[in-house]
Amino acid sequence: MIDALANAAASIAPLQSEPEATKMTLPKPGPEERAALAETLYRERIRPTLTDADIGRFIIIDVNSGEYEIDDDDAQASYRLHRRLPDAFGYGIRVGYTAAYFFGGYHEEPKL
Repeated sequence: MIDALANAAASIAPLQSEPEATKMTLPKPGPEERAALAETLYRERIRPTLTDADIGRFIIIDVNSGEYEIDDDDAQASYRLHRRLPDAFGYGIRVGYTAAYFFGGYHEEPKL
């Protein structure tokens, strides 16, 4: 999906003779598109590499590049990702859970 977006962006590149003001730019993906990209990256590229030892850890994915960091502490994973990629748009996932955090007495059994 990310490759398709990159190919689409390349095919819409402005002509060299166009003035700067008339160059076409692609709209940035909205929150739903970014979430879908991150979930696809996780499901197809990252999850197959994880083990049961990773359950409960946090993964922060840069939806622009597909790069990610994993840590027991979500803030540390986010910090490391943004230190490497300052313009990263991070999306967080907790390995094995349907949500990163739960409130109240709700509990679910984690699974990879």
